[in-house]
Amino acid sequence: MEDQRVFVASQWQLMWWRFRKHRLAVASGIVVLGFYGIVVGADFLAYADPNASEAQRSLMPPQSIHWLDGGRFNPHVYAVKGARDPQSFKRVYRADPGEKIPLRFFAEGFEYRFLGLIPTTRHLIGVEPGLDASRAIFVLGTDVQGAISSRG
Repeated sequence: MEDQRVFVASQWQLMWWRFRKHRLAVASGIVVLGFYGIVVGADFLAYADPNASEAQRSLMPPQSIHWLDGGRFNPHVYAVKGARDPQSFKRVYRADPGEKIPLRFFAEGFEYRFLGLIPTTRHLIGVEPGLDASRAIFVLGTDVQGAISSRG
């Protein structure tokens, strides 16, 4: 009976049966679907409006998020200051530890359509209300040394 099923199966069924047998193919398919999920939700993950960016901002290095401040959970990044290097004439950016930019989860930000359908202004991560997110570019990371030095 099992052999008869192969003779009447469509091309799509034959491909699906073959695909399911290979674990690497299934795992790769899950990874690809994950990438598509990230692309569909890219505006939710963005913390600053990509249409309002400046050319200089693209040259800024990414920074880590500092999760602890004085032993307490207080996610923040340091403001980034840029200056010209007098010898190479390149623009050099440095984090300014004197100015902390507090971060929030599910923060208000620029307006977009979630999944291309639902208008919203909520983002996964953003800055405190009233602050400009374009003053800092950050990536998710852990600052273990900053957490240790803030305790001491």
